[in-house]
Amino acid sequence: MISPSAHSAAQAAVSALTAPATSWFLAEGSTGKVFSEFLLFANPTSQAATLEATYLRTNGSPIVKTYTVAPNSRKTINVALESGALAAASASVKVE
Repeated sequence: MISPSAHSAAQAAVSALTAPATSWFLAEGSTGKVFSEFLLFANPTSQAATLEATYLRTNGSPIVKTYTVAPNSRKTINVALESGALAAASASVKVE
């Protein structure tokens, strides 16, 4: 679902997945005044899944975060809220 933004007339939701995987590289993303970035993780199994996201910023050292996704559920991450250094930044994300 895409909700309207006061800052833009157009927004995009992108999905390029054809099958589940355990490792992903998200080439680019941005947060700041006119950009929002959300990561959505799904766990279709009956056990909790732990994953590690490494935020590879264009300026500064990587930021590593660990998340747990409950069984048979999904988790949404607002990247800008994960660290002050990600609040207005460009970063690629490696997820394992």
